[in-house]
Amino acid sequence: MARPIGGLVFGHFGDRVGRKNILILSLLIMGIATALIGVLPTFQSIGIWAPVLLVVFRFCQGIGVGGEWGGAVLMAVEHAPEGRRGFYGSWPQMGVPAGLLLGNLVFFASRAVRRLAWTGGRLSF
Repeated sequence: MARPIGGLVFGHFGDRVGRKNILILSLLIMGIATALIGVLPTFQSIGIWAPVLLVVFRFCQGIGVGGEWGGAVLMAVEHAPEGRRGFYGSWPQMGVPAGLLLGNLVFFASRAVRRLAWTGGRLSF
């Protein structure tokens, strides 16, 4: 629900203020919301406010992604050389799959290192 709202709001202001400035703002919103989720206290310490704040921060992330996605694709396509617009426009779309792939690779590497340490130097899966 938040992504379309972010796309509408940031798309409107991107045309008026400038896409680059709005893209930076949406990236800041996304980054700040993500950082706040990382330092969010637990339910045991602040009670019902923990899940409420989590939902608010996730909504802010969605608004940031909605503004970021369209702006990033549009800027990539606008600055692409003639005949390469589709290729350049596909790169922002690959951000999430690339992040998931890299995250999984880091997880598997750390898991292998942990198993290596636990087995006394023998690598076993």
